[in-house]
Amino acid sequence: MVPEAPVNTLVIMKQHRDNYFPPYRVAKELDIGVYLLSQITSSFLVMPGRRDIGMCMKYDKRNLQLPGYTRRRTDGVFCVCV
Repeated sequence: MVPEAPVNTLVIMKQHRDNYFPPYRVAKELDIGVYLLSQITSSFLVMPGRRDIGMCMKYDKRNLQLPGYTRRRTDGVFCVCV
């Protein structure tokens, strides 16, 4: 039996390169506010216990994003891959 080939991240990213949308469009499709989308795609701490329930897909203050899930456009807006 031949094992399956490992998934190549670059191949997946190339397939999804055009599926990035600005937050207002994603929020509209999900029927939620842009602010809520921003909160859940970043780090979101809740009390008690300071639990992080966010997706940690982007870090605005550090200008970082999770490749393949979010990216920053040239105008500075984070776009989300859907």
